[in-house]
Amino acid sequence: MVSGAENLSPIGNSPALHLRAGEEYSLRMPEIAPHLHWLPLAAIALAFFSTLSVLAFWRRRAARPAPHELGRSPGQSLRDALSQAGLDAAEYAALGLCMLPLAAAGATAWRGLAGAPLEPDTALVLAGAAAAAQLWVLSRLWVVLRRSRRLRYGYEAELVAGQELNGLGGLGYHVFHDVPLGARAPKADHVLVGPAGVFAVETEARARAGADPEREVTYDGASLQFAQRRETAPLEQAVAQAVRVRSLLAAEVGEQFAVQPVVVLPGWRVRRTDISGIPVLAASRIRHYFGRLRPQAAMSEAMIERVAQCLEARCRGSAAPVA
Repeated sequence: MVSGAENLSPIGNSPALHLRAGEEYSLRMPEIAPHLHWLPLAAIALAFFSTLSVLAFWRRRAARPAPHELGRSPGQSLRDALSQAGLDAAEYAALGLCMLPLAAAGATAWRGLAGAPLEPDTALVLAGAAAAAQLWVLSRLWVVLRRSRRLRYGYEAELVAGQELNGLGGLGYHVFHDVPLGARAPKADHVLVGPAGVFAVETEARARAGADPEREVTYDGASLQFAQRRETAPLEQAVAQAVRVRSLLAAEVGEQFAVQPVVVLPGWRVRRTDISGIPVLAASRIRHYFGRLRPQAAMSEAMIERVAQCLEARCRGSAAPVA
């Protein structure tokens, strides 16, 4: 009867067979040994480039445009940019994980090829270059992660504002998100068309410190006073966005509209100290503000439908491009 341990041996229990296998291994080692120095470098390089290949494949997949029939959702441009930033971060993370191991494995492979270790001065220079490259990769990763954080804030803010604006359909408004305004112009966050006119809504996102779900911003009609800084850029961007929407509608509808700029600040309470200036709203006040506006005589149902069809075609990519 043969035991289980004997069955597991690939060369049996004969001393002669074991001796022969050892001799064959000893004879082959001089042929294999010079190539073993390349094994760490090859393994790390394979892991590095295969990871980058997978990320590059999915970057191309992510770049494919969505079907035009789906239209555009709130914050779609920011969502796409956030997806690309995530792939950038993954690439820099792969570089950061493999940079120093690649350098060390390369030095080991060189030692095996040359038959001697690197000169101290050469090794010091290469180590310094590898450390500098590692610091550069980490700095780029830091920048990408910060950009991802800002994009996430912006996307979530546009999503919240878009959800509130979508609720205005019952008041007779057509709502369009992430509206393309031209090849070189930034997209409009939201455009509303309804009985009270045409509105270009600019969504602004700001990080909030502390556990309070809402913080207060003071608006004096000319600037926004946040906790530690005063800003006018959101107001200027909203006005510029309204001008671009007006130009677009004049070119494609053939009518001049007084497009009203509006700024929405999700997550912030707005305290007004002056009645002048463009509207600045908390997201929770959107329905209240638009619900009390008076209809304009020029905005008939037929005119609202014409403007809505123009914006719908632009959001679905079927409108003529505007420079």
